[in-house]
Amino acid sequence: MEKNDYEIFQEMFLTEGWKKVIEDLEQLREINNDLQSTHTLEMLYKNKGKLEIIDILLSLETTAEMAKTEEGSNLEWWSDVSS
Repeated sequence: MEKNDYEIFQEMFLTEGWKKVIEDLEQLREINNDLQSTHTLEMLYKNKGKLEIIDILLSLETTAEMAKTEEGSNLEWWSDVSS
């Protein structure tokens, strides 16, 4: 990651579009977290994968902020989040 990548992310986090994405992801998390509608093992694993991706996106702002404030951080936090 480049040093100015945090500023790019920060700018994105302040947009109405990002706020709408977060709102939609929170709704999707609730829908996919309902075990009563999960009837097969395949559906369970599919929902688990969806939830992992949703959680990565929902925590992106916090993760970026933590990476920025860590002493000596070189902003290579994306590899930690995406693994």
